[in-house]
Amino acid sequence: MNRNAELIAHIEALNAERQALMDADPDLWCSMWCTDPEYIADLNDYGVFTGEDFDRMQVANNISDCSKAAVGSRQGVDWKDYSLTELNEILDGWVELANAEYQYEVEREQQAEIDRENLAVSCHVSVEQIIKWESSQDTWYNTIDREFIESIPVEPYEEAHYFELGKAA
Repeated sequence: MNRNAELIAHIEALNAERQALMDADPDLWCSMWCTDPEYIADLNDYGVFTGEDFDRMQVANNISDCSKAAVGSRQGVDWKDYSLTELNEILDGWVELANAEYQYEVEREQQAEIDRENLAVSCHVSVEQIIKWESSQDTWYNTIDREFIESIPVEPYEEAHYFELGKAA
């Protein structure tokens, strides 16, 4: 029997599980691992000979991806130094941290939207104008949405708006 038979059988079983998931849900897409001799030889060169080796290597890759999402840099873990259980515990910590970072980013973007709306009201411009100012590098301070400012009902503040636009009251 080929020394890689167990590894190939393990990868094929993982691929079958993924295919079953995709068959059950047409909107789901899963990647598949190849089992061609060149890929298996590359795995062997990396020290992967068994299904457990393959699983540990994949979890270590996931740790690298999650650490990148969580803190912006990849944290390498040598899968050969840890059991699958230990690697999964390390991964769980990174997943928790990455999820917290994602939640922080969502909340930060929501707050930025609120801040834009408040700034637009304060400056008597549209939110689109604020976004335009944010995206411009050097001309935001020279840009005034005069049409929008002039369209605002200004009864109690009419003189201030005329002053703002440089018109005599």
